Amino acid sequence: MSLPRWVFPFVLGNTLTALLLALSVQFLAPRLRPVAGDQPTQARTFRTGKTPPWGELEAVEFPLADASQLDLANDQHMLPPRWFFGGATKLQLIRFLMTCDLSSRERRYLLDRTNWKVTSGGIEISPPESIVYALSSYSREKIYSVLASNPKNIPQTKPLRLPIWGMEEHLIERGFTPIEVARLRQLSYTNANRLCLADLGITKKVLGDPAFDDLLEYFYATPAYQLRLHISKDSDADELAAYWGKGGR
Repeated sequence: MSLPRWVFPFVLGNTLTALLLALSVQFLAPRLRPVAGDQPTQARTFRTGKTPPWGELEAVEFPLADASQLDLANDQHMLPPRWFFGGATKLQLIRFLMTCDLSSRERRYLLDRTNWKVTSGGIEISPPESIVYALSSYSREKIYSVLASNPKNIPQTKPLRLPIWGMEEHLIERGFTPIEVARLRQLSYTNANRLCLADLGITKKVLGDPAFDDLLEYFYATPAYQLRLHISKDSDADELAAYWGKGGR
């Protein structure tokens, strides 16, 4: 069956582009097989085996980044903790922190207004690294979700995102000790069903340089995938149009 002329611009306009981290890769991998004739390169191409109603999807693998090119000296994730609660009043911040299930030591420091820097735009707190490290997963997730709403808090708005499933097993396989994994777990939190790490400066101190460098290599070696719809002369144009067109997906 020959394809109508409108199919190619239609498909071009509906090309699927998405960056998937390791969790997405694990979801897609069982449904993918290498394209015939492909050579194993840094960017490998895959297609679905049996053609479903949405057509054949190609997953093109490419590295997320090169850890050796990171400029950690000027990265805000490496700086001492600084939390900015934009637009918050003193009373609002006190009420919020009281709901964060803080320990007595954490509550004593964070609620002490002599440790606050009040500005016209909000309130800034620079907690000690020991306080930040000791936060429970619940406290960290709740506080950081609020901090992430303000672009001044770069570590929380753009945290290091890790696979939520199987991360600890992968780290153990890479040679991380159980203590190092536990310290990493202590500093991580979940956000939008992803495991996040914002305090890289503290992470480097508690892991040590070799383990921290290996952690960055592990993260940036995790491949991302670009998905795109593959069209061939045997593709069913009507079925694709019904699925991807108006009223479909």
